[in-house]
Amino acid sequence: MIIVPTPSDSQTGFFSNDYVLSAIEPVGEVIKSCNKYHQVLVVSTVMPGSMDGIIRSTLESSSGRKIGPKDNEVGLAYNPEFIALGQIIRDMLNPDFILIGESDERIGDTLQAFYSKIIFKHSLSFQRMNFINAEITKISLNTYVTTKITYANMLSELYEKLSGADANIVNTAIGCDSRIGNELEIEKNNGVDISSYASSTVVPQNTETLEELGQTKPNDEIFI
Repeated sequence: MIIVPTPSDSQTGFFSNDYVLSAIEPVGEVIKSCNKYHQVLVVSTVMPGSMDGIIRSTLESSSGRKIGPKDNEVGLAYNPEFIALGQIIRDMLNPDFILIGESDERIGDTLQAFYSKIIFKHSLSFQRMNFINAEITKISLNTYVTTKITYANMLSELYEKLSGADANIVNTAIGCDSRIGNELEIEKNNGVDISSYASSTVVPQNTETLEELGQTKPNDEIFI
């Protein structure tokens, strides 16, 4: 399991894979000396194209094996977490869904079976897909949450300027619309400071990355 920082590159604004690759290489070297099937899981947020590109090639090169489901190959998966500051343990134990970007069904089945045993949640949703879709899903979801929180914070600032306005009352009413939902109001009642979440380094990083990604051309190399 690879869980390392992926800071933004100062020149491109994209997530850097340097730490991921530094971790993948020695893992591959250990796998090379073994005679049995192994699976490698990347949790760190990476740019679209990374898993099936430089990460895949680095693992294959260092392990001397191909990525695939056979016993003499290596399984590779992208399985990022969706957690918020102040409720990390709760989010890990009660995820809304499990995102799995898989090289093949074998590693996807393994991960689904694993989560089914450790997470006791009725009708847990598993979203299994190829690498590129999983990479885009991770960044898109984080960015959408950022937009939602930023909008709620903007409204709160507005309420403070209006006599008699109550942010909790208005947000509760807005949340009754199913198109919006009441997740932010629930988090506030649980003591989560949504303003600190929105101002954390990780959230703006996803927004900036998506903005830079939108300016790339179809055939541009976007992973580092």
